[in-house]
Amino acid sequence: MSVVKQIVFHPLIVAVICGTIAAAFHLHPPVAIDNTLQFLQGAAAPCAVRARGDGALRPFSGCRGKFPGIILVKLVLHPLIVFGLLMLFGPFVPECRPPRS
Repeated sequence: MSVVKQIVFHPLIVAVICGTIAAAFHLHPPVAIDNTLQFLQGAAAPCAVRARGDGALRPFSGCRGKFPGIILVKLVLHPLIVFGLLMLFGPFVPECRPPRS
């Protein structure tokens, strides 16, 4: 249960849930909060690049047994869950349509 709690309350997951709720109900934050969020949005990509660079320097010796499970979840289970949710809530109209020839 601890793992599920850590996943559900991970800051990135909580941010996505809050953003989805705000978009669904067309909530607009006050100007001061919106400006702060815009500032943080601009800093997200450089911070992610920095975090990935730092993680690449760590040794993998203690994690070797976890890789097959991580790969299975990331490349098989997660896409299947997303596909299932899309089928459940779909069909969706494409935003961009290719030009007709």
